[in-house]
Amino acid sequence: MDEYFSYNEWIKPEDGLERLTEKNMTYAEVVEKYGAPVYEFEDTVINGMNIKTSVYDFDLYPITMERDTVYVHRYWWFLSYKKNLYLYLVYESGDESSLPIYGYMH
Repeated sequence: MDEYFSYNEWIKPEDGLERLTEKNMTYAEVVEKYGAPVYEFEDTVINGMNIKTSVYDFDLYPITMERDTVYVHRYWWFLSYKKNLYLYLVYESGDESSLPIYGYMH
């Protein structure tokens, strides 16, 4: 894990998701608040590795490395073009009532 962090900048959940009010919101609730995301895609992470790139998943690796297969949906909402402010949230796929497993506002 130390080697991973030495090569990758990672926003810890307590510095990102845990500070967001959106941490307790389903995808539908976030869409109701901000509208449709500007970018989204499905992804698969196996033991922390992204299957598309065969490298450690940049943001989800520390969260998913202990799990076999995690199907996720990643979403981005641009909140302010003037301040270049966006919201990034990751939900596990297949559960419409789930809460985000990772995210941050940047």
